[in-house]
Amino acid sequence: MSEEQTAIDVRINPQLALAVGAGSFVYYALPDVIRSRALRTVIKTALIGAMGAAVVQHQRNAEVEIEPDDREDFAETLADIPTPTLIAGGLALTGASIALTVWIEKKIFARGEARRAAGVSGAHTRQAIGLAALGAIAGAIE
Repeated sequence: MSEEQTAIDVRINPQLALAVGAGSFVYYALPDVIRSRALRTVIKTALIGAMGAAVVQHQRNAEVEIEPDDREDFAETLADIPTPTLIAGGLALTGASIALTVWIEKKIFARGEARRAAGVSGAHTRQAIGLAALGAIAGAIE
């Protein structure tokens, strides 16, 4: 390996994978169990908070080392960008992220509802299995 190449350190975290996978499963399977949109919203909000807390706790416990040179390079890069541009870019990225998330969530829910209307039993639960697996994989890799 040359001096410029670095090895990617991929560690597996089974606890975080379980937390994110189980949370994702419950999140996406809820419409099969709870029909009240308001109650689902409350439960989903709590699930997101719990999964977020698990991630934050994991990050606090992780031994992540940031090289001083990397911090300086990042600070220099930010210093070169005008503050209004940074703010506008941050707002644009946040807005786009929220819009994309809402669009995807609506599509996932609509797919489950269409399958339910077609007579598929546990329509949301079936797709929750695949989505939970993706969540577990994302949670497993540090």
